[in-house]
Amino acid sequence: MSHYHEDPSRFPLRGGCACGHIRYTLTAPPIIVHCCHCTACQRETGSAFVLNAIVETQLLTLDPPEEPTISAGPGVPAVPATLPSTLKSMGEPKWDTQDLGGWGEGEGSQEGEGEDPFACPPPPSSSPHSQKPITVHTPTESGLPQTIARCPRCYVALWSHYHCGAGRHGVFLRVGTLDTPSEVGPDVHIYTKSKRRFVSIDDGKPAFEGFYPKPQEVMWKGGWERYENLRAIVMAAYAAAKATP
Repeated sequence: MSHYHEDPSRFPLRGGCACGHIRYTLTAPPIIVHCCHCTACQRETGSAFVLNAIVETQLLTLDPPEEPTISAGPGVPAVPATLPSTLKSMGEPKWDTQDLGGWGEGEGSQEGEGEDPFACPPPPSSSPHSQKPITVHTPTESGLPQTIARCPRCYVALWSHYHCGAGRHGVFLRVGTLDTPSEVGPDVHIYTKSKRRFVSIDDGKPAFEGFYPKPQEVMWKGGWERYENLRAIVMAAYAAAKATP
């Protein structure tokens, strides 16, 4: 199969949570796709590794809820999933799903303050009927927080924002939440120092014991250009935040 950026007809790709309450559309190819073997990702997913597609936040749009389906595999149409009656009858959670800004304890920018480059509102909505995820602040090895967006009903993790990375401007999308996850494969393996011993890496992709030191060497050309643009946006947000009294 060709690389995901070489076949524009693959996009947009749709995805969502297990219960269908949160649906989204990925409108363009990712900047890069990580296969991460770090122990934090292993714990958060309950698996041996995770595939994260890095994309600009504005290229992910929220869609209205749909009946749940389950991907049946490459080239096979998704099949309907049975939603328990208890989940169908659930209302919105008791906490405030609209307060999605800030890091820790729901703190975000206040009126009159400068832009908070790490407040994490949801991606733009394609419809007034779109539902919003809740966000959970999760500790990381670096000590800088990660914010995970989850469905407020089935709690499936959909994407993350990283304080030490692009903040609210970039999304680490869980590839497994796509309706057709086989359309997007990894570009690089990272944190292989904690790779499970039963996992063999033989796909020809570059692998690093930690994070890759030179992004340009592992990204496709268009992805690298978008990465540089995203980096400039984040640096400008940093500067604006620091300049605010």
